[in-house]
Amino acid sequence: MLDEPDPTLLAAFAQAQTPMQETEFLSRVIERIERRQRRALVERSAMVIAAVALMAIAAPSILQATADAMSFIAQRSSDYSSLLLSPAGWVVSLLVGFVVVHRSLRTR
Repeated sequence: MLDEPDPTLLAAFAQAQTPMQETEFLSRVIERIERRQRRALVERSAMVIAAVALMAIAAPSILQATADAMSFIAQRSSDYSSLLLSPAGWVVSLLVGFVVVHRSLRTR
């Protein structure tokens, strides 16, 4: 082991101690900001893709459970079964749901 300082190491320390020029500093900062923004965009895109894939996987079972529940309700209430299982009934349900949501938002 030598007691003499390594010239390459001394040069690296000297370079680290000198301040960067303003344009170089700004370009590095902007590069880091852009890199973080790209990473955040990729992460958000991956989350959206994962959510869509999860919904695509879960949708058939949810729709089947909804259809089973509708059939069960239609069997229990035979007077309204045609309304519950028809597209017109779905539209009426959608409108009732819209009115309920609209009223709940309006009261806030």
